[in-house]
Amino acid sequence: MSIVGKGGSNLKGDVFKREDPDVRDSDIVLDYTVTLDIPAIKTTQQQPQSSVEPSEARAIELVKKAVLSTPENGRSTANVEGVIKFLLVPGTGMSRDSGKEWEASPNPDGTYTVTFYFIENGSARDTATWAADLRSKKVRYLDKNAKMFSYLD
Repeated sequence: MSIVGKGGSNLKGDVFKREDPDVRDSDIVLDYTVTLDIPAIKTTQQQPQSSVEPSEARAIELVKKAVLSTPENGRSTANVEGVIKFLLVPGTGMSRDSGKEWEASPNPDGTYTVTFYFIENGSARDTATWAADLRSKKVRYLDKNAKMFSYLD
């Protein structure tokens, strides 16, 4: 008590405040707050690894979300993913390839070649190929199938 004083009367400094500032004989209290950032707990359970690298997955997503134009028709009314969904319906002779659907591979210049696999006429496996540049966010079709899947009126 000799150090602290009755009601904290000997305590001085910015962290000590009067409990009731309206009266002169108020007890002194410690008023101090500290915020601690606690890092997330790392679990020992590992998530399954995807067979697609993050950059390759981003290239595929860039192509899927791209809304492209053709010289003959102008700008598509749907993105590539929407055009594919529209064109690959029963009765069109084309369907998704259940074995492999999308693939991206890096090119020496930093771009990616993105390939979509599909089945034509019930059994023939075919592809559509685009070039994707993650830096500029530009996509262009590279073959007639990719051009077909890049435009919807």
